[in-house]
Amino acid sequence: MNTISTRTKTATSGFFDNPIIKQLSETDETSSQSVTYKGVAKKCAYFIVTVVIGVALAFLLNAVPSGTFISEDGIIVGYAEAYAAAAAAIIFIISPFVAMFARRTIPVSGTLYCMSTGYIYAFFGNILPEFKSSIFLALIITVAIFISLMLAYMSGKVKVTKKFSFAAKVLFGTLIISSLLLVIAYFIPGLNQAAMLVISNPTVSIIFSVIGIVIVSMFLMSDFKKVTDAVENNLPKKYEWTAAFGIIFSVIWLFIEVVGLIAKVQDN
Repeated sequence: MNTISTRTKTATSGFFDNPIIKQLSETDETSSQSVTYKGVAKKCAYFIVTVVIGVALAFLLNAVPSGTFISEDGIIVGYAEAYAAAAAAIIFIISPFVAMFARRTIPVSGTLYCMSTGYIYAFFGNILPEFKSSIFLALIITVAIFISLMLAYMSGKVKVTKKFSFAAKVLFGTLIISSLLLVIAYFIPGLNQAAMLVISNPTVSIIFSVIGIVIVSMFLMSDFKKVTDAVENNLPKKYEWTAAFGIIFSVIWLFIEVVGLIAKVQDN
């Protein structure tokens, strides 16, 4: 039976936290059947499988004969896969918010998010052959970064302290505010040309992407710490879904950042 504990929370949550996994630090529940690393790992594996299912669905719809149309860029797209891509994009945007505000839906909303992610990137890989190699390269780099971060955390060489988390939030906040200021400056007479020079500068764009990858990597390390705290504080086993989806959410975020960096380097 779940009980309410008066323990002191080991982590603080804030605006710049991972919006999914920060829920672990916002509860005082404890249980005899608590979160385990094995349980979180199994659920992470489940979400990865759902990403693969999304990819398989994209390949299936691409292979099924159906009506096609030609886009303005001259790309031939099947109606079925295009409609599915539109639906996947909507799910991709909405499902994380559902998971944030309705934690109990994570087994479903998390599944839909992962499947839509797999479908969207496989869809673009199907209709843009030159993009397919970038996706595979981004996947390899993402896996390599994730494994390196996990090993660094498990070895204890990198300590996720309050200062570490604060630094990640400050860096993330700085990146967001800088981007907003550039957008605002673009619409201000006298500043728009300078803002455009910065925005269109390929070197600056690549630097922003690299910083983005560093930020997500730091957030992943913080996610590992929150999972450790959840296990040590005996949070109820139901929170394994939150922990697993929180980690996968950050991994997908990392993958998106890596894809963006590769695209910018290729354009440059």
